[in-house]
Amino acid sequence: LPPDIRRLLGPRLASAFIDLGHTHYAQQVSDILERAPGLHGEAHEMIVGDLLQDEGGDATEVYESLSSGNSHISADALIKLAQLLLDKEGVAPANLLEDLNVAAKTWRGTNRGTELSRLTALWTAKLHTGSEALSLVANEIRRNPEGRDELRQAAEQILLRLSESESIEVGYARTVKSYLPSISTEAKADELRLAIARQLTRAALPSFALEVLGPVTDRKNPAALQLAAEAELAAFRPENAISLLDGVSTEQVKLIRVEAYLRMANFKNALSVLDDLEGSAHPLVRPYWFGGDWRVAAASNPDAAIIVERYFPTEVDEISRIPSPVTLQSIQEVLEASRLENRNIRDSLNNP
Repeated sequence: LPPDIRRLLGPRLASAFIDLGHTHYAQQVSDILERAPGLHGEAHEMIVGDLLQDEGGDATEVYESLSSGNSHISADALIKLAQLLLDKEGVAPANLLEDLNVAAKTWRGTNRGTELSRLTALWTAKLHTGSEALSLVANEIRRNPEGRDELRQAAEQILLRLSESESIEVGYARTVKSYLPSISTEAKADELRLAIARQLTRAALPSFALEVLGPVTDRKNPAALQLAAEAELAAFRPENAISLLDGVSTEQVKLIRVEAYLRMANFKNALSVLDDLEGSAHPLVRPYWFGGDWRVAAASNPDAAIIVERYFPTEVDEISRIPSPVTLQSIQEVLEASRLENRNIRDSLNNP
C-alpha cells in the first residue's frame, strides 16, 4: 500500500491484532509502518506503547508523551496512563488528576468520557479522599445515566478500599450512609457489605453495621452471621448474638458464644462451650467479657470458679490487678503501675 494509506490503516489493523492476542502480527504491521518515509503519527506511537506493554515492558513514558494533546489518541493515551499507574501503584504526574478531569468534561456523553470520569474518581480517592471521589461519581451519574454501571463499579471499588483500610477516614459513616441505597442487595455485593460492616463495627457503630449486613444475614451467609453477632455484642445485646449463631459451629463462633454467655452471666453454658473447645488451641477468656465482679462470681458459682481457674490468661493475673474495694487511691496505684510497666517496655525496646 502507499505510505499514506499505511499510516491510515496500519495502526487500526495492529490494534485489532493486539485485541485478538495476535501480537506477532501486530509487530509485523508496526515494523512495516516504521519503514514508511516521513512521520509515522501518534496512532503508530500508541501501537508502539501497546506492544511494549504487552511484552512486559513499561509504556508509561510513551503514554505520558501522547496524553498532552487534544485528540482522541491523547484521550486514549491518558486513559491507559492513568490505569497503568493505578495497577502498578505508580506515582502520578503532577497534572494527572487535572488532565483527567478536563478530558472527562470534554468527552462527556461518550464511552471515552465515562472511562475518564471513572479514572478521575479513582485517582481522587487515591490522592484526596474517598468521600470526595464518591460525591464526584454521584454527580457524574446524574449527568451521564448511560455510564451508570461503570461509574457504580468505580464507586464500589472506592468504598471497598476505604472499608479495608486500617485507618478510618473522617466522615466515613456519613459517606456510607449517602451511598448505601445504591449498593445492590444481591449476593454480588456481599463482599462489599461485609467490608463496610467490619469497618463500622471498628468505628463503634454496631447498629449501622447490622443495617448494612441485613441482606447478607438474610441469606444466612456464615461470615455475615458471625460479624452480625460481634456487632450485637458490641451493642450489648448478647441474646441476639446467641440467636444469630444458631446452627453455625466454627471455633471462632464458639468463642463468640462464650463471650455472649458471660455477658449474660450464664457461666454454665459458657463453661460447656469452653470445655468443647479445650482440645483445640486452649482458649482464653478475657475477664472483661463478664461485666460483674469475678471474685464474687467465683466465690458463689462453681462454674465461674472453674472458668477462672482453667481459662483465664496465665501471662497476666488480671483479677489481681482489679482493686477491691475500688477507691481513688487504688485506681491511681493501678495507673502508676501501668505507666511504669509501659516505660520499662519502651526502655527495653530502645536498649535491646
